Amino acid sequence: MNETYELSVVIPTLEEEGRIGRLLEGLRAQRGVRLEVVVADGGSGDGTPEVARKAGARVVEVGRAGRGVQMNAGAKESEGKWLLFLHADSVPGDPDLVRDALERMRWEEQRGVSERVVGHFSLRFEGKGREERGRFYRLLERKSALNRALTTHGDQGMLMRRETFEAVGGFEEGLGFLEDQRFVAALERMGGRRVTLGGYVRTSTRRFEVEGVRARYATMTLIMMAEAVGLEAFLADEEGVYAPQHRAGRLRFLRLAKTFGEALLAGDRETIRGRIEGLKTLGWHNLWQVPFGIDVWLWPAPHGPTPLTDAWTRCVAGEGSVCREGGAGVECASKSRSPAPLKARRRAATVGYGRCSSETAERKAPTM
Repeated sequence: MNETYELSVVIPTLEEEGRIGRLLEGLRAQRGVRLEVVVADGGSGDGTPEVARKAGARVVEVGRAGRGVQMNAGAKESEGKWLLFLHADSVPGDPDLVRDALERMRWEEQRGVSERVVGHFSLRFEGKGREERGRFYRLLERKSALNRALTTHGDQGMLMRRETFEAVGGFEEGLGFLEDQRFVAALERMGGRRVTLGGYVRTSTRRFEVEGVRARYATMTLIMMAEAVGLEAFLADEEGVYAPQHRAGRLRFLRLAKTFGEALLAGDRETIRGRIEGLKTLGWHNLWQVPFGIDVWLWPAPHGPTPLTDAWTRCVAGEGSVCREGGAGVECASKSRSPAPLKARRRAATVGYGRCSSETAERKAPTM
């Protein structure tokens, strides 16, 4: 390992000639950090590798496409103590982003809550449709800062120590997507945790605009439902569910919904009953999105208040709670003597941008 590199940025690419240059320029502009850039290419037929090499990046030619496969290969060839995984269309929001993120990660480690921490940034969308569908994209941006379950995705970047990456076992390679969600799930099973870092990355609206905003968002919901109850047959239809960006087209959502329903109802009665119960639990854990969506509609500013979400969280957590600040969110856990309903106590709630009527931890994260 080259001790001169503090951090390695690993970027999976496939037919990204028109996008990769802007990201590489943004990484060259980063201040106060010694970094290398590793582009893990999945077999691009355009000029992606050449653009990357001309910009000074190391290019790793991966035998097959798939973000998990590519990022694992790139990490293996990298030399930094820290690893930052970025998508080709996610660009640093300012030249101090990476330096400040590393400072925050070290602070999180010193807290001693967990030895294994993965940091992610908030998102700012840009591109076609951003202004016309401003409230929709604002909702996604606000959600990206919450640090709640199922709100952390690879396009937000994933920053971690190499030891953490290796302890988890790298990214799963079975599918061309969901490697981010499965990595986080494995991390949390080991006692690790996620944190929202200061700053943001700019990312493209291109998939939403090409596939259709409503259809893509609804399909994302089906993907999360299928992942929650193990519908691998549905997820295996990668071309229909989550095609590579360069092959993406208008989604046939009704066909996907039919396929999902068939996969859900396949098997014996006990299996189907278990899946239905799993979906009920998933729905309960995500009901906070209803008041949150109303909050964003009423107060669309980037750091607008979330009174309805806060009220919901207090209701779910039970009477009274202990909250601590973390990233852009507030983690709340019930301290009620009279227990909340069982389902409400299954998961501690996390609220972003809001206030929790309780005590907060004295230690503060470094200001970025």
